[in-house]
Amino acid sequence: MATYDLIIRRGRVAGHDRPVDVAVRRGRIARIAERIAAKGDVELSADGRLVAPTFVEPHIHLDKALMSERVPPNVLGTLAEAIEILWEAKRRYTVEDVAERAGRVVEWAVAHGVTLIRTHVDVDPIGGLTPLRGVLEARRRCRDLCEIQIVAFPQEGILKSPGTARLLASAMREGADLVGGMPHAEDTPEDAIRHVGTAFRLAQRSRAAIDMHVDETDDPQSRTHARRACRTNAPAPLPRTRHGRTHLRARGVRRSVRRESDRAARARRGTRGHQPGY
Repeated sequence: MATYDLIIRRGRVAGHDRPVDVAVRRGRIARIAERIAAKGDVELSADGRLVAPTFVEPHIHLDKALMSERVPPNVLGTLAEAIEILWEAKRRYTVEDVAERAGRVVEWAVAHGVTLIRTHVDVDPIGGLTPLRGVLEARRRCRDLCEIQIVAFPQEGILKSPGTARLLASAMREGADLVGGMPHAEDTPEDAIRHVGTAFRLAQRSRAAIDMHVDETDDPQSRTHARRACRTNAPAPLPRTRHGRTHLRARGVRRSVRRESDRAARARRGTRGHQPGY
């Protein structure tokens, strides 16, 4: 008689009118039936409760988690002061500090059913690779709890922040999984375009995917989403891409953005996006 690593007994599963048993072998669902006679190395009773896939956290910044514990209040309440406060905190980061804060948030997420996390991690000359190394350590400590994907994220820009391109390449060598980007951080539209190109070239060299913040701005003339779509349609083999923080989708330019998204989708490059503002 077949045995399984895990059997969940009497669970409610979509597509089944009655409680069923779910058998798992080598990390995959091997069988679903009203009654599985075989034994499992581990057996759990769902007792009629729902059995469903775990949650995914697709966008978080673990290196900045719980920063309110580490920084003074923003007295003026301005964005400029908030940025200065964060820069000063980033200069004082240690690997252990980042790992401890990130690890706490990971444990909270797992306790609420999340088993896959994709986190952006700042890579820039202010903090260097300390944020990355802290999150890598948190990932090592939590490796038995969930899967963590790390995006090397140029928060301060690439052209605007000399040395960032080199740090991004180092981050990919040290263990980051995806190349990030934030073109609107640059000073000019031309530099924003160069920013996108730099990210794509690094992703190609690293054989990695891209997860990029695009058009996270109120400027209706911003078109880095369009530039990313054009890059995605280029004839050379290109990485899978995902775009986030697409605020312009909520700023009255939906038709243009939809046209650009359709163009990227036709390239069949695995482009993904998520809701504006999330």
